[in-house]
Amino acid sequence: KNEVFINFTKQTPMSSLHYRSNSFSVANTPLKDSRRTENDFRRRRRITRGRRGYEDEDEDADGDDDDDDDDDDDDTYGPIAWMCGLSCLLVAVIFFFPFLPSWHGITSKLRPKRPEHRPFVTVVLASVLPGPRGRPSRLHAIAKTWGPEAHAIFVVNEGADSFDEIVSRYPPLALDSGDGDGGEYPRSLVVPALLDDGRGLERLGYVLRAVHDHVFGGFEGPTTRHWAEYIYMVNDHTFVLPRHLTSYLEHAGVSPVDPLYLGHPLSNAEGVLFNTGAAGYVLSYASLRGVAANFCVAGTSEGACAMPGIKGPGANFLNGNPGLALAGCLRALGASPLDSRDAKGRHVFHAYGISRLFTGALDKWYREKHRRLADPPGLTSLLEGDRKPRVGLNILKSGMECCSPSTISFHYVEDKECLALWEIRRRFLTSKAVGNGKGATNSPSVPDIDQWVAELWPQGRNGLGGYAYAPPKTKNGKAEDTVFDINFLLLLRDILGTS
Repeated sequence: KNEVFINFTKQTPMSSLHYRSNSFSVANTPLKDSRRTENDFRRRRRITRGRRGYEDEDEDADGDDDDDDDDDDDDTYGPIAWMCGLSCLLVAVIFFFPFLPSWHGITSKLRPKRPEHRPFVTVVLASVLPGPRGRPSRLHAIAKTWGPEAHAIFVVNEGADSFDEIVSRYPPLALDSGDGDGGEYPRSLVVPALLDDGRGLERLGYVLRAVHDHVFGGFEGPTTRHWAEYIYMVNDHTFVLPRHLTSYLEHAGVSPVDPLYLGHPLSNAEGVLFNTGAAGYVLSYASLRGVAANFCVAGTSEGACAMPGIKGPGANFLNGNPGLALAGCLRALGASPLDSRDAKGRHVFHAYGISRLFTGALDKWYREKHRRLADPPGLTSLLEGDRKPRVGLNILKSGMECCSPSTISFHYVEDKECLALWEIRRRFLTSKAVGNGKGATNSPSVPDIDQWVAELWPQGRNGLGGYAYAPPKTKNGKAEDTVFDINFLLLLRDILGTS
């Protein structure tokens, strides 16, 4: 069994994590006592060959050749036996061939399926921005689209307006046995009512600790194998492409037992680097474990993640911006923001919707926090082979260069736009190629995509919300065959049509 054995307490350094595979275990014994060698479990087995009497050398240690007396028999009966065997084979093929299709169907049902790769859970926090229909509508849209695939966990405060509606529809997050994914998703995670907006630090710490305890088994307890490797933190205005995140993590060469804090980096006026919560950020299992041990109690005066008390200096600011405090804690634990752009310098985590990114209609505060990034910013480039800093992180692009085809998230996405994006993606992935060879084209065509957008995309503030824009239309004066900008439609195809 390939496992990671960890004895992690508050005094245990991150270096004590030992990686052996993509599965995890937590052991109550020290690391050195938990190591095993597979050779200790190997047994010598008897190897039977195809020819009669030919066995493993250990089974015939006396050196006698038992096959000498059989040589004459083989010479006499060899051709006859060979012809009989061939005849039986032909008869079997003639009679059995008509049943091959049905037999294949039976065996395919009996054959065990390869388990699906599920490396992360997605924690969906409450957005601080209101929507036209409120939070339940956004959560229900997530549940119908990307939520099950991303293993979404809906965080809801006890006593909130939407509390009863959410917890009655989505079962509570239960302690995972370690053998699977804990059941169907989305799930709900209830936060005590006293951890309101004025106690943002404690609330975030409570959520992180609860996910750590329920999904990863906590710090104590029997040895267990964890099916999740990462945690993705978003809010209910976020649209996620789960397969893109899975592919990104697999190709980035990261390890869940190494510190990781991945997202869209920004810099505040004091030069503090952090990943914007609007685009979402990914924590590795190692980072989550360190945070759960050090970040969960406000007023801690010692350690890497010391925080002010509820009424301490700077408490009001940090309680309103707990992500900044978390970034400082992660930095002390060895996890700093990274350059997550693709090889062409295009972002994959986005704090805006695709329409605003394409047109460049971004807020001043967002541009300012980008300009404050140095060039190069000194951040490790995650997808580059040399892992060296790259230039241009402080420059925001528009048009088709705004977004990578490997895009993982968009923000300011209301429920109707979430449903539209997911349906367009479904249509892309279920379309088939037309033609053969070099002349083959991918269906659908640009006019098809244009029709989908016109049919599905919401319009007006009641449909889009107060922070999203409608898809850009073809500019006046141009003889185009589409209602919407062709490059925008091609960008949609590049992102949503990528599996």
